[in-house]
Amino acid sequence: MNKQVQSQGYYDHTAEELEYGEKVAWRNRCIGRVFWDHLTVIDKRHINTKEEIA
Repeated sequence: MNKQVQSQGYYDHTAEELEYGEKVAWRNRCIGRVFWDHLTVIDKRHINTKEEIA
């Protein structure tokens, strides 16, 4: 991670890190947090255009 930050200026989270972070954020902030561990996280970081989003 440190090497990537030093060479590129940023760090790309792994899919597992992204999923865990999203679940913890949901658990800590949302009314439906009882089901936080059942949240399905879909990694769509590869999408670049509004057409792909739609």
